[in-house]
Amino acid sequence: LKLSTQEQSYRVRNPSLRFAVFIRWWWLAREPEWLWVLPDHPCGDATDIGTGRICRGMPASMLLIALTLSSEYAIRTSAQLPTRAPQVLSFTDADLDKDQIGGAVEFVRATFETDITYYALYFGSSSSTVLSLLANLPVPNGGTKINLGMNFPLPAGATHFLVFSANSNGVAWDQGTSCVLHDKSVPTQPPLGIVFADTDDDIGEIGGKVTISRASSETELTHYAVYFGSSATTLKQVVPGGYVAKTVNPVVLNVALGTMIPSGSTHLLAFSYNSDGIGVTSAAASLHDRIIPVNAATALVFYDTDLGIAEISGVVTIVAASSESVITGYAVYLSRGSTGPVASLLGL
Repeated sequence: LKLSTQEQSYRVRNPSLRFAVFIRWWWLAREPEWLWVLPDHPCGDATDIGTGRICRGMPASMLLIALTLSSEYAIRTSAQLPTRAPQVLSFTDADLDKDQIGGAVEFVRATFETDITYYALYFGSSSSTVLSLLANLPVPNGGTKINLGMNFPLPAGATHFLVFSANSNGVAWDQGTSCVLHDKSVPTQPPLGIVFADTDDDIGEIGGKVTISRASSETELTHYAVYFGSSATTLKQVVPGGYVAKTVNPVVLNVALGTMIPSGSTHLLAFSYNSDGIGVTSAAASLHDRIIPVNAATALVFYDTDLGIAEISGVVTIVAASSESVITGYAVYLSRGSTGPVASLLGL
């Protein structure tokens, strides 16, 4: 048959038979009587011959002349990739430094692994775009968990982890799962100072205003947080209602009267804060619990030994209060009556 110069090549795959062939189509000048096609070709009048069919009644405009088995056009086994994906990929950053991550990346195996020889774990710039390979984990002994340790450098642009099923034929890009990679990063700039004066007179309780001096840069923080501390550098617990937005001006926290002081607290600590937590360093102020004694001296005795007019002299004897647990001394005043008002301080 004389062939025209117009010809096209097609690659046809039959997934059910797992093989592919290269076929060449030629335009013919006359109508053919039969056509050789691949298995399962949807033709009406067909008779199976080997792995192909003879089909009659095909359109006259196109005819497949032959299946050429050569080095260029050959039937060969198709690469079979895994058909099941791993599940539930997860990661929580334990490193609080910017552009560094720490902790473990973990996933659940595919439900069937008969065609999987390893899992490929990647950094990605989205839930479907890979950036760089992190690790290949062989099946079944490679595990499903990668411990990154701490201070692991975060690749530029990485926002996700992705894991795919894979075998010797390659990575099955359509058989994977992903999770968001959030780089935890706490503020690095602390507040510059903190001032507090207790206005609550009861023992073990505080109240009043905490005034905070802003950090030199507030780009990494959203709030300031106030904590009780057992020293100038050791925090115990947050003060109730102890967060103030950086937008508040001035930065003042109003501590309610009657706020209990946790045992062992000696300081108030102010930190910079964002959604990832508080900064590493803080500003500190000593915590003074203002206490007014509730127990008075039991008695006061004085005999004047000065005989001059408008002059007194002698010993003032004070009988101690029933409880002196919060008393550090006694103040003696001259008074205009048995209950006051006081006129002047005689001594402490």
